[in-house]
Amino acid sequence: MTARGALAAQHLEELTLNAWPAPRRILFDGWLLNFAHGYTRRANSIWPLYPSSLPLGAKIEACEAIYAARGQPVLFKLSSQAMHAALDAELARRGYVAEGETSVQTAELGGRPADDGTDRPVDDAAVRPADEAAVRPAADEAAVRPAADEAAAQRLTDRATVRPAGETTAARPATALSPAPAATDRTAAPPAMDLAAVPVVTDLGAVTAATDLGAVPAVAGRGAVQPATDLAAVRPATDLRAVRLVTDLQDGWLDDFGRLSGTPAQARPAMVSLLQAIAPDHVFASLDLGHGQGVVGVGLATAERGHVGLFDIVVDGAVRNQGLGRRIVSALLDWGRGRGAERAYLAVVSDNRPARHLYARLGFAEVYTYWYRRRTAPDGA
Repeated sequence: MTARGALAAQHLEELTLNAWPAPRRILFDGWLLNFAHGYTRRANSIWPLYPSSLPLGAKIEACEAIYAARGQPVLFKLSSQAMHAALDAELARRGYVAEGETSVQTAELGGRPADDGTDRPVDDAAVRPADEAAVRPAADEAAVRPAADEAAAQRLTDRATVRPAGETTAARPATALSPAPAATDRTAAPPAMDLAAVPVVTDLGAVTAATDLGAVPAVAGRGAVQPATDLAAVRPATDLRAVRLVTDLQDGWLDDFGRLSGTPAQARPAMVSLLQAIAPDHVFASLDLGHGQGVVGVGLATAERGHVGLFDIVVDGAVRNQGLGRRIVSALLDWGRGRGAERAYLAVVSDNRPARHLYARLGFAEVYTYWYRRRTAPDGA
């Protein structure tokens, strides 16, 4: 990766952390330790965000102690950036297994969306944000208690106020809706993710109280992506396929997201806590086909520093291959343009071919990849 590419990757990592805030965080010598009651890998992993000065081995062991005190598995988020090479090698040597390879992609927004005259179908059911699909909420969240001693690092509690964002002109004004969640990385071993292995659940960064809701993943994908000629080759939604946008997290949106994504009910509190903590402008999308069918698709977007980020794009499998995922994405991109965004970004799991196909047609191309390394057998057990 070139120096310029490394800077772009670092910028996208920061944007993602703001868009998907873990309710509790600890900043430790350039590393960010995230805690979200097991909801999504992204919000419960260690991000080596900046260079550090402490000895690598001792630092890894300190992080292991902190997560063990909280009853959470140790999970590191690494990327193809050169600065992560030594850590990745050391974790592999210590028996950490790689999983959840994810592709981070961007696209230039340009002007308003153009209709390519096709509205070709795509397997929308598979168009889900990366990183989180494999992360199931813990069966027993009571077992996940705060660490008794976190002297090894300073805890960050980022209580952010969520500013309401406006609504896209291409989409019908919303009245009452709800939110949704986000992505994963590399492969090398089957991403073992059962309830016992992942005792917590939430995704996105900042601090907020939760109530009752549901959640699950984002987008990921990798490989040679051929950018399309125009980012928004999607027709505006018709009356029966209007995408409604709302800036407040609502129970209806949460219900729809939980139903469509299969997020367990016990994950809702953690999910709500995460979504309520989003500080940048953001909007929740819902697609209702009318005729009593109800909401068949949802999505989430954030806008910050000239970028619009896409998360939690999920469509009902019963109405796949109708281009509905593209309609949701198009409405969210329009909303981002209205907030000055010139570039879009997302993360899609490498093996999610339908989603990668959709995003490639919309002009997205890979910037870098990331993956996780999980400690599968602590202390040699």
